[in-house]
Order: sequence, then C-alpha cells, then structure tokens
Amino acid sequence: MKCCRVQVYVAGQKIDRFYRIRVDMTYDLAIEMAELKKSGYEWIWPLTESIGLYPGYQLVKMLKKLPWLSWRVQLVKSRWRNKIKKWLKKERWLNEWGVKILPEKEPFMISNFSDLSTEIGSNCPEIIKLRALLRGRNLYFSEIISGIKEMGLRDQTLLEVKKNLISLLVADVVEMVPANLPFESFCLRCGHTELTLTQCGICGERTWYCPECQSMGESLTCRPLFRRIDQALLRNQKMQEVELKFSFPLSPYQKKLSDYLVSGLKNDQVSHWLIWAVCGAGKTEITFALIADVLERGGRILFTSTRREVVRQMVDRMKKAFPKVSIVGLYGGSENKYFQSQLTIATIHQLVRFYHAFDLIIFDEVDAYPYQGDQRLKNLLKRSIKKEGKLVYLSATPGDDLLGQVRLGQVEMLTLPARFHRKGVPVPFLENLKLPPYPDFKKMPKEVRERIEETIYRDLAQLYIFLPTRRMVEIFGQTLHKYYNEKEISDWVQYTHSQDLNRSSKVEGFLRGDYPILATTTILERGVTVPKSNVLVLYADQEKIFQHQNLIQMAGRGGRSLYYPDAKVWFLGKRISGEMKKARKWIIEMNEEAKKRGLLDA
Repeated sequence: MKCCRVQVYVAGQKIDRFYRIRVDMTYDLAIEMAELKKSGYEWIWPLTESIGLYPGYQLVKMLKKLPWLSWRVQLVKSRWRNKIKKWLKKERWLNEWGVKILPEKEPFMISNFSDLSTEIGSNCPEIIKLRALLRGRNLYFSEIISGIKEMGLRDQTLLEVKKNLISLLVADVVEMVPANLPFESFCLRCGHTELTLTQCGICGERTWYCPECQSMGESLTCRPLFRRIDQALLRNQKMQEVELKFSFPLSPYQKKLSDYLVSGLKNDQVSHWLIWAVCGAGKTEITFALIADVLERGGRILFTSTRREVVRQMVDRMKKAFPKVSIVGLYGGSENKYFQSQLTIATIHQLVRFYHAFDLIIFDEVDAYPYQGDQRLKNLLKRSIKKEGKLVYLSATPGDDLLGQVRLGQVEMLTLPARFHRKGVPVPFLENLKLPPYPDFKKMPKEVRERIEETIYRDLAQLYIFLPTRRMVEIFGQTLHKYYNEKEISDWVQYTHSQDLNRSSKVEGFLRGDYPILATTTILERGVTVPKSNVLVLYADQEKIFQHQNLIQMAGRGGRSLYYPDAKVWFLGKRISGEMKKARKWIIEMNEEAKKRGLLDA
C-alpha cells in the first residue's frame, strides 16, 4: 500500500431512540462492513467514491468535529443526512481535490448481508501479535510486513494482513493517517516541516513527499501510516524483580543523585531533568536505579543518542547491567527493528518508527550534532514519549537552549562536576605550532611525533588523534601508517571517519585494545571509553569545526579509568584560538567546583 485510496462513510447503530454514529474511511468497504457488523452496527452510508487518502483523512476529521454528528444522534428521519449534504456542498476544497460525493441512497443494511459474516477480525493469534507489533509504533504497511516476518509469524497474504489491520482499525486500536499533511506542511512520520510537490508513480495524481524521509522510507501524502499509542500506564507497584549489576560502586554523591531521580519519578510536577556532569563522571550509571524502578513497574524505556558508536557500546553496557532484561539496539544497519523490548537503545533517527511508546526516555549527549537546532528531531523525541512519561537529558556541555529551559523551570538540573574515581578531568596543554596545510605526517613538526611516541612507548597507553575533516584523517592516517610501516609496526595505526565502510570494526578493535593509535574525526568525541588513553587534537584552532564543546568532549576521552586517571591531552594548532582557551577554562572551573564540594582527592 504505497499508494492508498479510500472511501469515507457514516455507519450507525440504533440504541433506544438514538443512533451511535461512526464516521471513518476505509480502503476496503466490503471488509469494513463485515467488521462493523461484528461491532453491532446495523447500516452504512458511503459518502464518497474512491478518493485520495489525504482528502479522505481531512474530510473525516472535519465531519467528526460537527456537533450534530456525534455518536448519539436523535432519530429524526433524514434530518442529519440532509445536513451532511448541505455541509459537503459548502466545502469547495473537496472539488479541488477531486472528491466526488455519491448520490443519496438509502444506507446499506449491514445486518441483511449474511455472506459478510465471516471470520475476518476474529481474536486469532495473528491479530493479537499484529496488535503487539504496532504497540507504540508508527509504521508503513511494508514495515508491518517486515515486522510480521521478523516475529516469526506464519506466511500471510497481503489480503490477510489488510483484513487484520481493518479489524484493529474498526476496534479503534490502530489509527491510519497519511504519511504527510500538505495543508499543514508537516510530515507525520519524521516531523519535518518542508514538503515537495511531485506526482505519484502509481495513481498519477499530485502528491507531496518529505525529503528528510528518503533514506528511511519514502513519505508520500497518499501513503498510509498505521500507528498505535501505547496506552499502558506505569504501575504503582512492582510487577517484577529486575537484577541490576554495577561495574563499579557508586560514589556517595552519585548515589544521592540516583536516589533523587527515583523519588522524582513519583512527582507529577517534574517531568524533565538535566544531568550536567563532566565527561567520565558516570552519569549513565546514575540513571540505572531509575531504569530498574521503571522496569519493575512494567514500564518501557528508551535510551537514545545521536551517535551509532554510542548506541553500540551502550547495548553491551546495558546487557551487563541488566542481564535478565530484554534489550534491543537500533541504528543504521541493525537487525530486529520491530522487536518489542523492555529497554530500547537507539539512535535518535530511529524514532521515526515510534509513537507515544515510552514511559522513560534517557537522552545521552543531548548537545551533540545534529540534534541541536534540528526541530524535526525534537518533534520525534516529543512524539516518542508517553503523555505521562519522564525525560532525562545527559550532557557534559549543555547548550544555551537547554539551559534556557532550566532557567524557565521547564527542566530541573542536577550537577556532577567530578568523576567517579575522584580525579579531575585532564587539563589540556595548548600549543601553537607550524602545522603544514596538508597533514602529511612526515611534514609535521617534531612535537607531534614526540606526543605519539610518548603515549605508546613511555605511557604504554592508547591514543586518540582528532582531525577536523575526513580528507585530513585519510591523509594523516595513510602517511602515519607508511611511517610506521618502515618500522615494521604499521598494524599499530588505524584511521576512520563517518564514510568509512569498515568504521565499526575499526572502532571495536580500538576499544578492545587491538592497536594503540586511531586517527578520527569528531565521530568519536563522545560516548566511547578506552581504559588507558591520551588525546591529541591536531588543527584544534579550526573554530568552525572544533568549538569549545567539541574540545571538552575530546579531552574527556582521556583519564576515564581508575587505572589511568591522569591522562595527557594536547590541543595543537597554528594559533591558540578562543575556543581552545574556553575549553581549557571550562575544565579548570569544573575541577575547582568539584574540589570545593569535596568530590576530588588531593
């Protein structure tokens, strides 16, 4: 159903001296009548011929707002039907969209059609599992088919799936909507607010598409979305026991923040928190008790981030922390996209398939690109959480927008200026050097080689080397690899960036300690942890790419482990920029604040 045409109808059931009225649209009137009969409806009056999905959706929405066409209509012969006819004639936009109203006829008496009394929509396992598949979801018909296969259900014809969907639609369990709304210029799938006019390749009529949805499934005005709100409420009592394992004991201050979050879950006055913590402070672990509490009460949780590497590593961490909880990781190229789990860990772009699904959302690195400044992603986040749900933002460098919400009282802020091992964040060394225009390693000043050799030979540590662009990473990585090849240790060097097809395997190898040197872009500035590592940022003065937030995050890659808390961080540039100074100043101030609170050892 990439292109869907519908018929708008009115159906009724006599209850004493009143009618229960239903206004809706359907893609198969015969199947709809069978389902309506099972629900007790006696007659149906088709209002339109087969029309486009969007005008059908708008017509139904407008009819439902008419006060005299409620579910209880007094039985006065033809009076309300004449009102509908007069109202339809006034709506000129219907003609513009090619909507043809059927000539007035007596309504079909559904109860007279015994041949429609079929087993369609019975309480069969396929419908029960289809209902479960769509819980808190926002899916195309093609995605529903993929989900059915993923769930291991028996092979079903497209007609069987359509019948089962109508059963859920008539029961008002599932809603069918156009993928985007051109009058409102809004994509219901991803939240984007700019649509482009085109022509449908199936029906040949004008339609609109969303350019942002192209990579994850085309959003067309005539393409239906099937969505279902997860209406299950968070219980007030425990439904199950959840085993929680920490990889390290929480510090007293971490425990204090953790307990505060758990108690705040019961506070209806607070729904959003910001945990502002330095890199490596263990802010994720602070949320573990909150996660356990929500899971024990039967809730569903989303842990989201903008970066795929963060999600992949977080899946492993969460499985260790919650060994008996169902967990799924969603990112580009992942499997089990339709598996319903207690704890979902996903990149924020994967939220296009969720619809009011989660009791708790934890958003790690909320300040990271591309979330900041992208209203579409903010719409996705808002749509994915339940009405009564709670949201926790995690950040080491929150932006002005989030801090503004804190000042307005919309978000409550909790701060953690110290790492769990009671050592400060490494303060970077700022150096201005004559770096070459192109990062050929052999043309680099000797200080660059000295920093690398100091790390791998003397400190016996691993080294992140950050560069501004993909092209610079490739040039530096290739020339550094060639240099160490002459020393017969070229397998010590790897380099990667967002377009590298082997990116995941290289990152995983570096995290395992398979090699000591990794040159990369900002894709690894957040969310990844190496127990013993130093950090070298080259061309750190390129302020358009390396802003102080990025530099703070890069510095935060070092010293995260109790085994190597005093890491070394170098910012090297042709000059010492204002952003470099700002990042260093911020780190020093946070360390001083932690000292004042008694959170750092001498």
